[in-house]
Amino acid sequence: MAKEDITNIKIDYHKVTIQLVSGEQIESRSTWGKENSVLKLDTDCFTHSAWKKNKSERNAEARGREAKFNKKFGSLSNFKISK
Repeated sequence: MAKEDITNIKIDYHKVTIQLVSGEQIESRSTWGKENSVLKLDTDCFTHSAWKKNKSERNAEARGREAKFNKKFGSLSNFKISK
């Protein structure tokens, strides 16, 4: 693509409505859909388990994954995870 072609690109941002799982609606600008389209989310930061947990719960899960890894690969000392 020539430099002239790149400078002539016009990105079509337009107003869309994002509908969260709770039904709350947020207006934003996007290249998705058409003007005034509604994007209905089936999961969002308020309902997804990765975002709902507090920091101590996420840390406990990480320690559990480390223990599982060490149990499986502990005999290979080069791969052992330790902090």
